Amino acid sequence: MHRSRPAAMLILWLGFLACEGSSLAAAPLSDVDIARLMEKGMADVSRGNPETAIRTAYDPVIQNFETLYARERRKVYSARTGTEAIYYMVMSATVGDGNSGRTKGAVVANGAWSEAHWMKGYALVELERFDEAKVALRRALELSPLFPSVWSELGALYQLDKNWPDALKAYQEAEEGAKMIYPAGPEQTDRLTRALRGQGYVLIETDKFDEAEARYRRVLELVPDEPGAKRELTYIANLRKQRAAEASN
Repeated sequence: MHRSRPAAMLILWLGFLACEGSSLAAAPLSDVDIARLMEKGMADVSRGNPETAIRTAYDPVIQNFETLYARERRKVYSARTGTEAIYYMVMSATVGDGNSGRTKGAVVANGAWSEAHWMKGYALVELERFDEAKVALRRALELSPLFPSVWSELGALYQLDKNWPDALKAYQEAEEGAKMIYPAGPEQTDRLTRALRGQGYVLIETDKFDEAEARYRRVLELVPDEPGAKRELTYIANLRKQRAAEASN
């Protein structure tokens, strides 16, 4: 995902201020190289070659940033927008470092770092290596705690485990992240609808039909005639009829 030039400059400026007294070496990979590798990875996955995507695209991008920030002692975040970067800089002032109870500043890196972990997680899901996928997604969240797409992907993995409490929490985090870091518009709507559909699924599975129905109706407020939400609302109505019939017998 590409940032606008003002957003990119803001992230660079924030990172510079957070790393006062230190200098970061130039990335071995240019922004163009990173974008090319990320596009290659997505193409490999779409062609049914997730293993190739991990080995030749996502892992090289991840290693690039791991090397670049290997000596950085401050908290490192990865952000896609200026708004997201600002949230992380504010968060860094209140998150403890495990020793003194506070960090000593933070730096915000290119959003491609956490995106590479996210897409690696997706590729690992395609390979049915679910435990490894969770590791990749959790690493993405260490770098980008508000990244809604990662939260939704993790929620889907918890669904597979029938871990309903963690799945619901992940989808709720995805919803909050979408509202916080994306302005109203198509990007926010896309991430919100996925998060709300995920919540609805979990709530159906836990017999909370009223709450599930409310989530799907919110989806329809965002995207009128959204087929998944309409289908699930019909499913809820049928479940209610079935339960009512069973209760009357």
